[in-house]
Amino acid sequence: MRYELKYKINSQNFISDLLKEKNIKDIDLFLNPYDICEEDVYHLDNIKQGIESLKFAINQGQRIGILIDEDADGFLSSSLLYFFFDYIQYDNIEFIFHKQKSHGIILDEIPDSISFLICPDAATSDYEQHEILKEKNIDILCLDHHEAINGESPFFNVCTINNQLSTLYNNKYLCGTGITFKFLKEYCKQQNINLNMDKYLDLVAIAIVGDVMNLSTLENRYYVSEGLKNIQNPFFKSLVEKRAFSIGSSIPTPTDVAFYIIPAINAIVRMGTKEEKEHLFQAITNGNIIVPSTKRGHNPNDTEILKEQAIRLCDNAMARQKRERTKIAELLSNRIYSEGYEQDKIIIGKYYDKDNINSNLTGLAAMELATAFQRPALVVHYNKENDEWSGSARNFGSAIYDLKEFLSESGLFTLAVG
Repeated sequence: MRYELKYKINSQNFISDLLKEKNIKDIDLFLNPYDICEEDVYHLDNIKQGIESLKFAINQGQRIGILIDEDADGFLSSSLLYFFFDYIQYDNIEFIFHKQKSHGIILDEIPDSISFLICPDAATSDYEQHEILKEKNIDILCLDHHEAINGESPFFNVCTINNQLSTLYNNKYLCGTGITFKFLKEYCKQQNINLNMDKYLDLVAIAIVGDVMNLSTLENRYYVSEGLKNIQNPFFKSLVEKRAFSIGSSIPTPTDVAFYIIPAINAIVRMGTKEEKEHLFQAITNGNIIVPSTKRGHNPNDTEILKEQAIRLCDNAMARQKRERTKIAELLSNRIYSEGYEQDKIIIGKYYDKDNINSNLTGLAAMELATAFQRPALVVHYNKENDEWSGSARNFGSAIYDLKEFLSESGLFTLAVG
């Protein structure tokens, strides 16, 4: 076996020596993060404007819409808003679910009754939608972490609070739930609302891991460390208990969350109906309520706890998802072999409308191809209208150090994000 020794590491001080080689300055703080690791919320641009805009909407009794983006980060950031509005007993709220898996503002899904729209984990680059909604006198508060397509967001159309657009904010790896958490925590402080937002750090931690954020930043390490060792949310607490055999502890690691918790949410997002997504959201926000039973063979008057019902719903969706993604991967693999592209350094699985493939599963299919061929993989769909290919990509280990950057710099892609 040939190998290259990158670092000279003493086996007696393996962790500290490795962290030193990785340029970690304060090793003790890195290993034992605490609240000093939180960045100043006012390093986020537009915090004051955001607080004032939400305060005005509440004081005016406006109908507030909350757009639930289609992933774990979107669901959990919206859950934080649910808990906030529930605490202040403001019920002129409407949660907006996408009819099918998509991201950002879909104009025909925004009710005309809305006067103020909050977009957690989404909509930074929805410039055209911002302008159209503004023409309808709908104000927008965007609590996001995604990069802006043109590098900035027009403030005259929307109040955007985004770590990517905030020069002073160092942690560019905080997710949408983290941005929403920091905003609501500061709002409560400024408005003298006695809501302890820190009790929702479990949701922040799960979202950071679920959105595959970098865990080497001190702020992320603090949130994940605090959140995972104190999971209070009834739904997630039950989910950890159900996965106890695989996790092996009541305190899951980030790896446990990534492999055994997040897939349950993602399966509903990818495979579930709009009603099933609403059901999951209700389980996250009100998991302990009693609901009519949906168990196989139940009697008409049987009931069960919502969180248990939702976990079963997630498990069923995961089973459907596994069958479907395997079917897709087999179809694409056969096509790759038949066309003689199995030796390419980046595997590309192409599919067309006639294949009737669920586009929500292209990321998982790319993962299966990357594993099967042991190299980076793309799964792309041909759009006949604009003569373009689009889809999902997955690296294989560190075969390409930064796959997104590699694809962006290749000159072959209009846009690579993620």
